[in-house]
Amino acid sequence: MLKKDELIQVISQLITPPAEAWKNDPFEILVKQCPKDLFDKYVDSPIEDSIPSTSEDVRTINTDARIHFSQLLGGLYLELANLLEAARATSEDEYQLVSLKDVDILKSSFEFFLLAGILPFLEPGVGLPASSRSTFIKSWKLYDGNKEACIERLAFAAKVMVALLKSNNVVTVQFLPKFIFDVLAIRYQLLELKIERYETDIEEIVSKCPTDLLFGALMFLTQDRKVDPTPKWLKMACGKQMTLILVGKNGLSHLLQYYHERAGDNWTDNLPMTRQVAWHLATVPKMFKVPLKYHEIVSNQFLESFYTQKVLDKNMLNIFINYADQLRVRFSLNADLTIYDKILHFWEALDKKIQDKTSTDTVKVDAFSPNYIKNLQLLAQLQSSLSVKRIRALFNCLLACAEHIPHVRDILKAALDNVGSLGFTIYQYVMTPSLTISLEKKTTSKIQEIGENQNETDAPAQELWLHGFANADEGVARRLETAFYVVDNVLSSAQVRTIFEMMNAALEDFLKVSEKEREDDSARFVHLEGSKLFSSLHAHLLIGCCFERLTVMCDDAGFSQEECMQLLRLCESIVNNATAKYMRIIARKRQVDVFRFTPSEKKEFECTRDTVRMCLPIVSAVFFLTQGTPRLQDIQMKSIEAIANFIKAADHLPSDDYSFNAAIEESKRLLRELKIDVSQVSPPVIQQRPELRRRYTQLDICNEWIEELHEDEPAIKGGALMQISRVFRNKTWHSQKLMEYGIFETVKDLVSDDDSYVYLSAINCLCEMGIYSNENLELLIEHYEDMTKIPQKDEAMVIRIGRLAEAIGKLMMAKGEHSILFFDRLASIFMSGINESDEILRASSCGAFGNLLRATRSRGIEKWMDQLFHALTNVLRADRSPLVRRSAADLIRHCLSTTGTDLFLVHRERLLDIHREVRALTRTDRDETVRLHAQLCLDEINAALNQNHEETDRGYHRRIRF
Repeated sequence: MLKKDELIQVISQLITPPAEAWKNDPFEILVKQCPKDLFDKYVDSPIEDSIPSTSEDVRTINTDARIHFSQLLGGLYLELANLLEAARATSEDEYQLVSLKDVDILKSSFEFFLLAGILPFLEPGVGLPASSRSTFIKSWKLYDGNKEACIERLAFAAKVMVALLKSNNVVTVQFLPKFIFDVLAIRYQLLELKIERYETDIEEIVSKCPTDLLFGALMFLTQDRKVDPTPKWLKMACGKQMTLILVGKNGLSHLLQYYHERAGDNWTDNLPMTRQVAWHLATVPKMFKVPLKYHEIVSNQFLESFYTQKVLDKNMLNIFINYADQLRVRFSLNADLTIYDKILHFWEALDKKIQDKTSTDTVKVDAFSPNYIKNLQLLAQLQSSLSVKRIRALFNCLLACAEHIPHVRDILKAALDNVGSLGFTIYQYVMTPSLTISLEKKTTSKIQEIGENQNETDAPAQELWLHGFANADEGVARRLETAFYVVDNVLSSAQVRTIFEMMNAALEDFLKVSEKEREDDSARFVHLEGSKLFSSLHAHLLIGCCFERLTVMCDDAGFSQEECMQLLRLCESIVNNATAKYMRIIARKRQVDVFRFTPSEKKEFECTRDTVRMCLPIVSAVFFLTQGTPRLQDIQMKSIEAIANFIKAADHLPSDDYSFNAAIEESKRLLRELKIDVSQVSPPVIQQRPELRRRYTQLDICNEWIEELHEDEPAIKGGALMQISRVFRNKTWHSQKLMEYGIFETVKDLVSDDDSYVYLSAINCLCEMGIYSNENLELLIEHYEDMTKIPQKDEAMVIRIGRLAEAIGKLMMAKGEHSILFFDRLASIFMSGINESDEILRASSCGAFGNLLRATRSRGIEKWMDQLFHALTNVLRADRSPLVRRSAADLIRHCLSTTGTDLFLVHRERLLDIHREVRALTRTDRDETVRLHAQLCLDEINAALNQNHEETDRGYHRRIRF
């Protein structure tokens, strides 16, 4: 029996070519160099039907030399493998058993073994052909197509390969980088021939190969050659293995590394290649029956890779953008669930939090992570494929983050490009009460609990804080600063236009007669189109700040004619409105002996005076600068007339404000220069409120309102309903008189009116009566219950029932905890509504039930919880309407949030089921709003768990180190 060194020497001699040039079959010459005893030991009897080994016209003596040579080498390999296996059992270090020189000889000889014992028996197109491996072979033929012979020879080759590669780790480590392509080719060819006895051993060997090297080999095997295309079965086998790598740990990085190594650092600059890779990534492999599961794995790998990078990799980012585009086109729901929801959910939940009008404290957002900043960076790149509607729903949150959160400005620049009225959007943000956001560096405490990790690296270096305002004026001022920051840094190319649009929007609210009248005119239980939503005093503040900003901008660049025209129109409207207010005050003074402003009236009067003081010099300046411009002559004269009328009114209300008096004198001087007589200018028409005109008449106002309710004109009926609503809201002496006249029944009949303004005003009026007395509220609930019991409801009736349900929900919110008196009755009606056939009725019942729970803080919900949860589960699982599923998810959130710290007591048996249902919604529902509400439900549960955990921890003693 030969020793290891002798075996390696024989192998070296066997592959050493003779000194003379090749004349005959090279493998025949190599076989002749083998000692006869070894030839007889390892070589079987010759095979009768054989073909030459090469395509060259070579004269051969033994045409089976390839097989003989492979048998010789294979036998020597098997004997060497047995020696190495035995030596490893007694050696402490197997790496000392084989030298690198020996391994080099084995690697060189294995190339000959491939040519003689493996390649002739592989199907054309499998692996690297012989002509690409050897200089003396131009083409290589299959043995003869004999399947049994191919199986026999490949099985022997697999046996040799497995024995050799498993005998010593040094051999394995050195062989795999060079021969992994051939190992895989033998493996898949045997599987195609239904030979599986070596599969486990080969799989063990392949598992030792570095993943990036294995992935490159698989990609190589799938590529078609010029002569022989790759068989389809091989592509499928390699594709399956590549899919397993791709969905495994860091699988995506191996794919990108493959292209990086072969196409260079900037390989994604090749757009067709980038799109092709993205297309393949978005294509679902056959081994995945559920596309969502595959896309979730790939998307998570992208996001996790980005989270670990300080600077986003350009190539990975380009692939991710194209992958997201492919998903949006081909699997839109999966794109939402696996990419956009993960990027947006935190910010959508934050948007809900900043809209909390009741919060006045500064609180830290515990759920914040630096990864959410990375999400914004990705969002800035993905806006082309993201729904515009979803981004616009986040405008308030994005505007609040613009100053402190990176990448928000880039998002706003792209999102605001397609918005028609930029100024109105920003004005709404300023005037709508919301919290402000700041990103602050985390402060390290000098007090540490013993046992706490001092080298904590998981905690974020920055913290996100929400700031509330006890004073509404401070909140508006802070949001106004943010708005101007956005105008200056995001909308720099449209600054003037945006500021003018903000002023126009503010002017509509500013021109309201007074704050009290604005509040009285609003319908708080229904939404009426065109109603004023914001404070006129805050609108005055915004107009003043915009005027100052325009003045600064005018000094820098000046205004165009169009901008001058807009400025004059704004000033004209403001001055005319101020004149009307002054004249109403003058009329009030004449009607009484002693006149005095209330504090709110005084504040409003001073705001009006200050605004006019600002407008007067602007009109004068623009007038002189644009004199002689034909296009502006008409608006110039109207502005001058407005100033003349105001001066005439201001003379009746003297002021001790020096700057205001100076502005008035300057304007009088301008009028004298223009030779305009103030007394000759016609005064503006002053609109008087209806009740002021009637106050001193002899008519019965209540009776007149009731008569107006029977008019044919919808505007008259709607106006009368708003007047009656205001009476009950203010609880004036008219309320009882109207009740005596049977106003409830009259208004109840108007809920069936055809005009939307009338029936919405009637619903609002009924709710105001319900607030006025519990008897009216009982009647209102009874009327709502009767409407829901109508067997055949047309579309108009369905809409009215839905609006009435929503209004009753808001009414319960206004009643507060006193709503518990009506809980069971309303809960029964709302439960019936949830099971209605019409989606409007189901959605409105869910929304109203949620408001009822908020009003009562879920007191009394225990006995309804099983029935409610069963109904909501059916809705969430089977209802096709997104509107209903949104309302149902929101109702579950109110069930959780309103119980507060009692969540585990109230929902103890159902909490696991609730968590399972809403978690399924976040992963599968097609509507992003439903998924957001479901995510907020999960946040409520997690917050309750964390709070419960903290309260439990407080029971333990802790040692503190200073």
